[in-house]
Amino acid sequence: MALKDGKEPVDVIALDELPAELGVFIEEMAQGTGALYGEEAAEEYRQQAPALFQANLENQSAGLLASVTPDGACTGLLLMLLDDGLGRVGLVHVRTPFRGADHEQALGRAAVAVLRGAGAERILFHFLPLCELNLEPALTGLGFWTAPHLLMGVDLEEAPWAAGEPETSRPLTQDDIPRAAAIIAAAYRDHPARNIDREVQDPDNAARFLALAQNGGYGRVEPGWLRVLEREGELTGVAVAAQAAPGVGFLIQLAVAPECQGSGAGKTLLRDMGRAFRVDGYSRMALGVLASNPARKLYDNHGFHVLRHVDTHVWQRPNS
Repeated sequence: MALKDGKEPVDVIALDELPAELGVFIEEMAQGTGALYGEEAAEEYRQQAPALFQANLENQSAGLLASVTPDGACTGLLLMLLDDGLGRVGLVHVRTPFRGADHEQALGRAAVAVLRGAGAERILFHFLPLCELNLEPALTGLGFWTAPHLLMGVDLEEAPWAAGEPETSRPLTQDDIPRAAAIIAAAYRDHPARNIDREVQDPDNAARFLALAQNGGYGRVEPGWLRVLEREGELTGVAVAAQAAPGVGFLIQLAVAPECQGSGAGKTLLRDMGRAFRVDGYSRMALGVLASNPARKLYDNHGFHVLRHVDTHVWQRPNS
């Protein structure tokens, strides 16, 4: 049966086993990863993805949805997670032959229905797409707002500021975590990202974020990849990073105490993190930033360029 616009109807089902087409999905997503970070990253994705999909399938807090054609072919996948009232959609991918036929919108609507039905107070579609997607029409109609982000990157081998050892900052210690967490929360008090990322909303959440990052929760991490800056014995800034792909370090967080913003602390932390990556043999650095964030000027001035435009979609239950 065809719809009036000639498109086939799209059904969405919850999966209790991995689809027969998983290998096709993994290969397409590996190619998308390689387009951003290189063939070594693509091969790593091919090797790791099957186990990651299986682990999410077995996770009681996670859910895997599939869009299917009338003959049962799996055309798209969506991975979601519900944790303490926060629903996160961490992956949406539609196979090449089915793009542009609203499969991602069907998946998005179904995920929102499931997460709202399970009691989610907030829902985030917050992930790096590895194919062309158009979720906004479906989600806007469901009360979501959109926060445009940029994925940016720089070749550290061509960045003079990344040469040598880190100069001014030092690795974060356990004793630093309370103050570093307080700096993150204070830095984001009036920042629009506070409405998106739970990790920056208060010191307790920020401390959990730092502990998770230390333990590799955001990817492989080296000892010098959580850094703090001091002035007269007081912490003034913090930077957190992890591996995005082989040879690519990702700056997850850079926060400066409000009273020290504009002093060059952010520039110092950025440069020292780039140097730490180079010391550990990493040749590229990437980060994500709100498109409207004034910090983008800092990254532009250090040679970062836009790798991809990424939209984050956010919904908050009214009166919650």
